[in-house]
Amino acid sequence: MENFILSSFDGDHTLYPATLDIAKSIFQDYHANLGISKNLIDLKNQKKNIRSKDSFIQILNNILSKDIGQQASKTIQVTEDIRQELVLYCFHKKIPIQPQITVYDFFNQGNPHDLSFIKNNENYMDCVFIYQDEMDVLHQYHVISNGIWKESASEIAKIRYILEFVQKCCHRDQKFSIVQLKDIYS
Repeated sequence: MENFILSSFDGDHTLYPATLDIAKSIFQDYHANLGISKNLIDLKNQKKNIRSKDSFIQILNNILSKDIGQQASKTIQVTEDIRQELVLYCFHKKIPIQPQITVYDFFNQGNPHDLSFIKNNENYMDCVFIYQDEMDVLHQYHVISNGIWKESASEIAKIRYILEFVQKCCHRDQKFSIVQLKDIYS
């Protein structure tokens, strides 16, 4: 059985050979319509320190909930000073901390770089915070653009990865899938 890429749009169907080159060509054709911010791509290309907003909020909530002396993250230990700074900062910015700080509340009203324990932490200096789903999309884009595949990935798995990425990010009515056509003469 041979694999094909099936393109479906508005009742029309087109078959292409299921090759990595064809999948990359589809990726390139839809590149401008992927719904990925050029700013995000530029951040990745400039090798900026990109961090997840969600992970950062987890660290802040760890500072509030863990005992003094415990690790809030790999590089931040909970101290009374850090906890007090965070609570006062949230109070002044009117960021609710009960039951816990949320991504929405903190990033709409606060700035991580205002906190001295972030500003002075080399892991967070000059970093840019983005949502986790944006990080995931950016990672997938980077894998496809640079051909960074797992050694064990088969060609059909790579093709499927590319098509699923285009499908997810394109926000169009055109659908792509991999189909197998059985030889009618066998």
